[in-house]
Amino acid sequence: MNAESGKVKLMNGVVWEYDELPHMLITGGTGGGKTYFIYALIASLGIEGRVHIADPKKADLADLGNFKAFKGLVVSDKKEIFEQMQEAVELMDKRFLYMKKQKIYTIGKNYRYYGMKPEFFIVDEWAAFISVLDKYGRDENACTEENLYSSISPLVLKARQAGVFFILATQKAGTDVIRSAIRDNLMCKVSLGRLSEQGYIMTFGDEQKNKSFINKYGVKGRGYIDVGAGVPQEFYSPLVEKGFDFVEHFSNMPSMPYTDVSDVEMTEEDKELLNDVYGDQFIEEEQEKISMLQGERREQIRKDKDGKAEKLLSDVSYSDQLKNYYRELS
Repeated sequence: MNAESGKVKLMNGVVWEYDELPHMLITGGTGGGKTYFIYALIASLGIEGRVHIADPKKADLADLGNFKAFKGLVVSDKKEIFEQMQEAVELMDKRFLYMKKQKIYTIGKNYRYYGMKPEFFIVDEWAAFISVLDKYGRDENACTEENLYSSISPLVLKARQAGVFFILATQKAGTDVIRSAIRDNLMCKVSLGRLSEQGYIMTFGDEQKNKSFINKYGVKGRGYIDVGAGVPQEFYSPLVEKGFDFVEHFSNMPSMPYTDVSDVEMTEEDKELLNDVYGDQFIEEEQEKISMLQGERREQIRKDKDGKAEKLLSDVSYSDQLKNYYRELS
């Protein structure tokens, strides 16, 4: 798996263009290969930009916080995760403002035009995080589910142009775990291991309810993926070579590249400016662009399938070629 120029190759013939079709949903139960897939994503995306990690179960991903490359980027506590989500939105706004104030600012250009590095926020075990949130809170900083979704909604709706990407992993993707307004805007969807029929529908959408998803026992890392085109296809997560040690890899990983916008100050006037430029109209235009890109990718997948089918039908065995040859001679 490797990432560059806003794309990550997940397997041969399968590329997630996160600059175009942003954010990712990963579903799968224990033993399906979800953790290793996330490890591979982190190793790849960490070359392109900076990766922030939240692990509410304080399991495998939480240990990455012990390594130099991830210093200050890994959280596990409920309040810390909640604050990290708020920081992601604040970072998006600062990046928008940074872009807007550049001399070369051009309407419609994304973060790469300004030489900026992407930022990735990965939250594992989303259901575990949701389950520990407070039911009630008196202010906007209270760790409630309502405040959480109010915070991250702008992130999934408009952060693409600012280069901030959200990756959410969970065992189940029902609306009791993740609200549909968020789930439906995580364009790349991956399932690993065996899911129930309803589990596939919750992952890939109601429009896939008539699709036959085949469960294969004992095959770790096998599942399905929709890279954002609305077309799930069979998927195998990257093969980890025998003897490869992720712990050793991450312990020796260099500092991840990032664009420092910490000095960008956000005044009330700036907030009004951002609301004017990146407000409701911008979100609507973003949704239209993404919808158009989905249609283009869907059409490309259809053409690729038709091309493969045509090739299979046109392939003539050697014995048939001989028969045709002698038939032409006679």
